Parts: sequence; structure tokens; C-alpha cells
Amino acid sequence: MEFEKKLKTKTILAVATVLLILCSVYFYLGIQNQRQYRDWQIQKDNEIVSLEIKNLIYNTNSLYREKIKFFVNNPEIRKEFATTNVDELYRKALPLYSILKSENPFHFIINFYGPDNLSVLLLDIGPNASVETAPPSSFVAKVNATSEPASGFEYLNSQLYYKIVEPVFYDGIYLGCIEFGLRENEVAEIIAKKF
Repeated sequence: MEFEKKLKTKTILAVATVLLILCSVYFYLGIQNQRQYRDWQIQKDNEIVSLEIKNLIYNTNSLYREKIKFFVNNPEIRKEFATTNVDELYRKALPLYSILKSENPFHFIINFYGPDNLSVLLLDIGPNASVETAPPSSFVAKVNATSEPASGFEYLNSQLYYKIVEPVFYDGIYLGCIEFGLRENEVAEIIAKKF
């Protein structure tokens, strides 16, 4: 009887241990599965957001590149930029800048820079603005070094901008570049509306 009692107790303990191990394995696998699903969901959402951002940047880039091309190809603006008559350049460019600013308040900066990375005209400040030097790592410096257009995000004065910088030529002579910048608010608002 004593033997049967011990055997029964050992059997119950063995079955309880096996059940405990099976339950632990089941819960562990369930937790792992949930983590993998959550990681997959995050990865999928990241890919969707990344694709949306790429699409948004492409659309923004093509939309605003056309507008800056208008500045670059405007013969009156190029002529005044070539003569370095800042007051006349400001007078010719301000109406176009005002139209863009009224269409979209995020058109924050349109600046003209010479090939030496020094500002010729900062449209948002006016012709009497102090001369600013573009940082060596900026898109302005890159465009002035290569004479090729550049665009992307740039951090300046504690704000993030999406910038498009186009080289300007007049009668085959490189004059400098036009910097067209949008505050990050536009990109953030569009993303926020979609998500």
C-alpha cells in the first residue's frame, strides 16, 4: 500500500511536471509567435511608410523642380543675376516669389548664390540682407562644385528643409545657383494626413 501510494504520488508529480513543461513551451511559443507577428507588422508598416515617403518626395521634387526651372529659365532673372544688380534682381523675382508664397505658405526660401557660395539675394529677407556663406556640406556648395542640380533634406538654422538647388547659366557662363527650400512641415503634414 505504501508502495502504491508512492507510485501514485510520483506518477501525479511526473504528469504535473510534464503538463507544466508543455504549458511553458506552449506559452513560450505563443509569446514568440506574437513577437514575430508584431515585428512583421512593424516591418510591413515601415516599408509602407518608406514607400509613401519616397513617392511623396518624388512628387514634391518633380512639382517644385518645375517651379524652380521657371526661375532658372526666366531670361529677365538670369540677366539680372548675371549683372549682379541685386535691386533689379529682387524686383524681377519678388512677384514670382510672392505668387509661390501665396499658393503655398511652405515656400519658405528662394535664394540666389554666386559660384563662391556667397549669397547674392535672399528673397525672403530682401536685397539689403547681409551676405551669407553656404556651409561646405550644403547642396549649394555641391551644386557650385559640380554645376549639377541637387535635392534632398538639409538641416539649417535648427529647421529641416527639403531643398532643390539648380545651377544657373547665362550665355554659357556659370553664374551660381538658385536654392529653393520648403520647410519640413509640408512633408510632415502630407504624411500625417495619409496616416
